[in-house]
Amino acid sequence: MRLLLEVCSVCQYKCKGCAHLGLRNRDPNYQMSMEEVQNLVSRLRELDLKLDELHIHGPGEPLLWDNLNIGLRFFHQCGLIDRITVVTNGLSFGKIDEDVWGFIHVIFSRYPEAKYNEDILEAHQDKIEIADRSKFYFPSFPHAKFNGCNCSGPMLYKDKIYPWCGPPLFDALDRSNKEDDYSVPLKEWDPRKVMAMDYDICLWCWANIGASYAPNEAHKIRG
Repeated sequence: MRLLLEVCSVCQYKCKGCAHLGLRNRDPNYQMSMEEVQNLVSRLRELDLKLDELHIHGPGEPLLWDNLNIGLRFFHQCGLIDRITVVTNGLSFGKIDEDVWGFIHVIFSRYPEAKYNEDILEAHQDKIEIADRSKFYFPSFPHAKFNGCNCSGPMLYKDKIYPWCGPPLFDALDRSNKEDDYSVPLKEWDPRKVMAMDYDICLWCWANIGASYAPNEAHKIRG
């Protein structure tokens, strides 16, 4: 099982088409605390559950997380996570302590136009993958039907688990004027239990298009 981890809202960029913009706008100063990190590990132990992958990717730039190095060390040392993946804009590779590079299995950069630190790219070329995100698809809303999700939750944010969704959920809530964010408290979360969902919210989500990648329409909605 993969778990998406939302660690901080700050970012060097202010992209109007950012897939995480809805969550960032709601909580622009968010930084995941070490207490939240410990709460997650405690819950995994209660459930006797291991994660195949911990996916650290937002809603801002994860390498600007205040607890980046201590947090990744803690996750590695807990012994409950097989892989740690980080999605980044690539501007702050230097913030990763050298020993922490050893705990990260892969880093995906979504910004091929960024000016990367060439020394770090060479030293850790076996871990860094730079994605081509030059082609975007802009869906219209609402969608006619639920077509499949491109978010691949569950997601952890503020001691809440969003069993199906990633950050695009929050833009979908804004568009649909719905209030239920479909989360469950971390202390009640058990991924082995089947949970029902009102898929109407999916009609308003850019990730419900089955494409390989699609930013939201925030640039159209917010000017």
